Amino acid sequence: VDPMSSIKHFDMICIGEGEEALLELVSKIERGKKFYNTQNFWFRSKNKIIKNSVRPLIQNLDILPFPDREGINYKRYLESRRYQADFISGRGCPFSCTYCANYRINSIYDYRGIIRKRSVENVVGEVKEVTNKFNVRSVQFHDDIFTINKDWIKKFAKIWSNEIKLPFICNSRIETIDYDILLLLKKAGCEQIEIGIESGSEKIRFKVLQILKVFKVAKKIGIRTKAYNMVGVPFENEKDILKTIKLNRIIEPSEVQVSLFTAYPGTKLFDICREMGYLNSYFPPTSYF
Repeated sequence: VDPMSSIKHFDMICIGEGEEALLELVSKIERGKKFYNTQNFWFRSKNKIIKNSVRPLIQNLDILPFPDREGINYKRYLESRRYQADFISGRGCPFSCTYCANYRINSIYDYRGIIRKRSVENVVGEVKEVTNKFNVRSVQFHDDIFTINKDWIKKFAKIWSNEIKLPFICNSRIETIDYDILLLLKKAGCEQIEIGIESGSEKIRFKVLQILKVFKVAKKIGIRTKAYNMVGVPFENEKDILKTIKLNRIIEPSEVQVSLFTAYPGTKLFDICREMGYLNSYFPPTSYF
């Protein structure tokens, strides 16, 4: 079943990243040109779906303009966030967690060129643009894995601590963190690092010892931690959930978030749930994408 086949009110959808694709589409429409061949878009045309291929990912993210925050009441938004501004320093995740949409996104591009980081100078330039216009007290980076490139972190830590000097929060993954990374983040002003624990059961999560070490070091050097946990994963039982609770008690994160597993179409676990008969008749036992 195609994503558009049961959504009668959609004329088109964009597959993958949309900056260049949307610009091309709008340009064609403005000039009265045919647009059904625009890469990254699927179109509904009468009783058929036109599927175009995806264009290569933008490798140099520095060519993209900074987001236009003037189009919204950004001052009010910052007030609602206690003056914490949001940024993204890069795109992509090399991991294919069975519950995550990144598995589907990566497969669209055959895993080619998925990981891309903006230059430190470009990121700092955007932050300066925002802090020069608005009252910003802290920053949160929403990259899937902020610590994916150790050399980048080294440069970032030096420039950030010299030119920005604002506390910040970032996301990370256990496999990309070591003592040196945590120390660099601390010196740069990182006040909290957020990490997906998901499960304390070793049959579900194979990095328990590494989790223990990272949280212990972060606490020792003074970085707050937030642990993301998930319950209700297929094949999980009550004992597994109790192990997750026990692990959180041991690592003592500063903040805990617990989510109920949701089987999102396109993920590996969605397919498993469908095969096991865990989903209702809305999702038939055929390929969703």
